Amino acid sequence: MSSCKTLITLSLLAGLSAPVLADTVEQVLLEKKLSGAYEQAPDTTPVYSRSAECDAAAIITSGDVVSGTTTGFPNLVQSAGPDVFYRLLSPGGLMTLSLCEGTNYDSYLYLYDGCPNDGGMLVAWSDDECGMASSITRPLDIGTYWLVVTGFGFSEGSYTLTVEGAPPVPCDFTCTDTITSTSASIYGVVPQGEALWYCMEGDPGLNQISTCNEVTNFDTILELWYSGSIGCVNLAADDDDACENNGLLTTLGDSDSPFAMEPGLDYYIKVYGWGYGGGTFRLDLNGGDLVDAQEQPLAFSLGQAVPNPFNPSTTIAFSVAETAAASLTVYDLAGHAVATLVDGMVEAGSHSVVFDGSQLASGVYFYTLQSGASAQSQKMVL
Repeated sequence: MSSCKTLITLSLLAGLSAPVLADTVEQVLLEKKLSGAYEQAPDTTPVYSRSAECDAAAIITSGDVVSGTTTGFPNLVQSAGPDVFYRLLSPGGLMTLSLCEGTNYDSYLYLYDGCPNDGGMLVAWSDDECGMASSITRPLDIGTYWLVVTGFGFSEGSYTLTVEGAPPVPCDFTCTDTITSTSASIYGVVPQGEALWYCMEGDPGLNQISTCNEVTNFDTILELWYSGSIGCVNLAADDDDACENNGLLTTLGDSDSPFAMEPGLDYYIKVYGWGYGGGTFRLDLNGGDLVDAQEQPLAFSLGQAVPNPFNPSTTIAFSVAETAAASLTVYDLAGHAVATLVDGMVEAGSHSVVFDGSQLASGVYFYTLQSGASAQSQKMVL
């Protein structure tokens, strides 16, 4: 406690008049603080326009140590001291925001869940946690918060802000495939009890992801995740839009599940069924490849087995461009055919077949789709 505060306290205890300070307003505020009047949550109603300070705020996250000064900054929050704004990227979990080391004035901290001028609410505040310095320790959700470093009364000076907490955890999903186009259709089969993940780099041009089409034949759920500076975050999720199939199909990017991508970040699309049910789907990005509602995919392709590795069974999706004789055969590493999954006429469109490897030894196998002059092979591990 400063000598000035001590002098006032001793004077009040002795029944004497407190010494007159040069700044009468500061004296009143100091006496209120000594009497306990400021040991309660402050008014949370924003008083001034703070949008410019929010827009210009430096970004901080777990592990950062920032030095600065409040001198020369405007006063925008509840106390009378000048303020410095920070944008806090929280990885989630218990976090500590501390001015306890390296701060040379009577400080205050305010933490908001959004920019104070744009509807942000005060979620935590601190005064005199370590001498005259301040520190906030509390569990926070994953997301963005606004931290304001200020001072009691008209106090100002230099500070060191330490941010402690769990480091951001990146996404580590195993991707079924990588998406490279924001106007594409992806065909696949979700096995019972499984989920498929599709990787892609952020593209601001992508604004809709949907299973609302005639190919999808089960109750789907879609999620969009990204891996950024605050860790692995669920950006959007939705289930049961009123599009088709009695409202059991799903679209991300409409009014109840909006999203926006940023370039340079890794994104992950999760496709699975309600209750982890399974079925066939077509995932359309920005309307997909604009196929006719009744048109089947005219492409020859062999999908990756799902799951892979597997034990003892896996599902293989494939498509053929036209109705023709086709074969789908599984081979061991020596090139011996160990199973024939398809052999005969196959209609144009997408198909799937289950391979049961319970009678085979563990190891690496290859499977080949052939129709006419076209052939494709994939690897799987039992």
